[in-house]
Amino acid sequence: PVQISACQDYVMPRAGPHRLQHLYELNGVLIDLSLAGFKGPIAAAKAAPRPADYASATTQLFQEIAAAQPSLDLAGRIAEVGDRLFAARRCELKVFPAAAEAHAALCVLWERGDITALRHLLRAHHEARTARAEAIARALSECAAAASRCETLDL
Repeated sequence: PVQISACQDYVMPRAGPHRLQHLYELNGVLIDLSLAGFKGPIAAAKAAPRPADYASATTQLFQEIAAAQPSLDLAGRIAEVGDRLFAARRCELKVFPAAAEAHAALCVLWERGDITALRHLLRAHHEARTARAEAIARALSECAAAASRCETLDL
């Protein structure tokens, strides 16, 4: 369900820790499956310049990985899960202060074409988020609470 809010136009319900845990697990499985079937070449899959913010850059990397394999259905599922995780990714830096540096390492492995190392690091990435889903959910609630404070209503 979508809720209308005076300050934010509309708000999708926030995922609780169990939902986040399942979404991170699913994202990890889908990304790993995408990389398992990757046939290269990496040059064809190289990225446009990376967005500056962590959440957008992470989403872009996962979409590049998804687009580099032939299954449109798999790419679509990765995009859907990424959409659901986007708000959580915006708060991940509160739980994982070194996430931006770890993301840069993922990008280097992807661009080098080191799929074995990339799969290993991505498994660790998703396992860490799955294990800390409760902390991410708390950070997400704090971010949402801060964002919902508004002083004026423009009509």
